[in-house]
Amino acid sequence: MAEFNATDAKNKFGELIDKARREPVNIIKNGRKVVTVISIEELEEMQAEIHRLREKLEEVMKNG
Repeated sequence: MAEFNATDAKNKFGELIDKARREPVNIIKNGRKVVTVISIEELEEMQAEIHRLREKLEEVMKNG
């Protein structure tokens, strides 16, 4: 996973966006990971998977 320090993330925002479209990017501030930037496609895939898992869970709970 790629990493940018907070200053570089600000100063190289275009590069950060390009990188985040390919893979998640951690933003480091004061030596700690504080944010992860992901592409909208990755977010939508995660949301779809959560939705599928919720549906499966509801079916299991309904049918025992």
